[in-house]
Amino acid sequence: MSERYVGRHEAGPVAQTGPVRRFWTLRDSAWALVCVGVMLLSGGAVYAAAAGDTIGCQPGQVIVLQPDGTWACADPLGGPAPSPSATLSPSPSPSASATPSPSVSPTATTAPPTTPPAPSPSPTPSPTGLLRNCFTQLAACGYPHPGNTGVSAGTVLTTYTGPMSPASGAVIDGKSIGCGLIIRAQNVVIRNSKITGPCFYGVDMEGGSLTITDSTIDCVNNRGTGIAYANFTARRVKVVNCENGFHTSGNNVIEDSYIGGVVEVNGGHGDGIQGTGGSNYTIRHNTFDLFNPITSSIIWDNQTMSNVLVENNFFAAGAFTVYVPTGGSNIVYRNNRFYGPVGNWGSDPHRPAYGYSTNANRSGVVWTGNYRDYDLGPVGAA
Repeated sequence: MSERYVGRHEAGPVAQTGPVRRFWTLRDSAWALVCVGVMLLSGGAVYAAAAGDTIGCQPGQVIVLQPDGTWACADPLGGPAPSPSATLSPSPSPSASATPSPSVSPTATTAPPTTPPAPSPSPTPSPTGLLRNCFTQLAACGYPHPGNTGVSAGTVLTTYTGPMSPASGAVIDGKSIGCGLIIRAQNVVIRNSKITGPCFYGVDMEGGSLTITDSTIDCVNNRGTGIAYANFTARRVKVVNCENGFHTSGNNVIEDSYIGGVVEVNGGHGDGIQGTGGSNYTIRHNTFDLFNPITSSIIWDNQTMSNVLVENNFFAAGAFTVYVPTGGSNIVYRNNRFYGPVGNWGSDPHRPAYGYSTNANRSGVVWTGNYRDYDLGPVGAA
């Protein structure tokens, strides 16, 4: 029997001519009858699984019988066996347009830090805008005065009955005290109290230490000294009617206080502050409401001292208003107001007789920002 088949075993059709002989088995015949019957009923191609090497298809492929009698091998899903195709890379998903980054300027390279230059000295502050002629308006000018120093008005004082040489740590508060306290112990405190003379010393520092605040010392007869010697701090203290407001000898702080009514009696030399050497002084923001004839607001003449700060005070009177220490170092006078002009103190006893200062232009002394009360002009070192 002559048989003619066109087989598709590869991707492209291959025409085969001539007889193709094949000996069918009973199983093959049965299979063919089934395929033909289905083909005739459907009028289309018939698919059948290929077993082994049946008519040249690979295991797992199906045999496709077309209505015209041709056959082909195909994948199980139908259609001719596709030729091997190159592996396709998946189409890239459309990438979102990247939001353009703002253009970044190159970071400037910072030079390593260098040691900062030493600061230049502060310029002398200008007193422009300050009031003039402040003795008639101490409060308006911001200086201590009788109304904001000493015992506050309305304070009721009780008589002090304790020892005149208080113990260490003693606190004397709201007392009326007779003149002549002697401080030999450490850390004694006096506040809101009044010490009344006559006596040679309102408070005599004999080796102890004292803080006195918001208190009044009245020497009564223009003799004696308000507080004398080392290791005391006085704040908002009013000292009146003494020959000397304070006598200092080291480790002294006098701030926000008022010194008035200093008078020379029987040949004495009246001074707001006098002193004998030592170191560590702060004399800050005090009013020296003084009248000639006296010697000075502050006299440290012929003394060797160190670490002295005198600032923001209102000075008046004296032969010379301030006598700067003649020896020592780190002595600073700055931003002080001086009553003037110089001379003719008989018509105006607040005026100094001969000048504002002595010894101020030597080495070891800083003199800066000091000015006159009447015209705010500078007071030079002399």
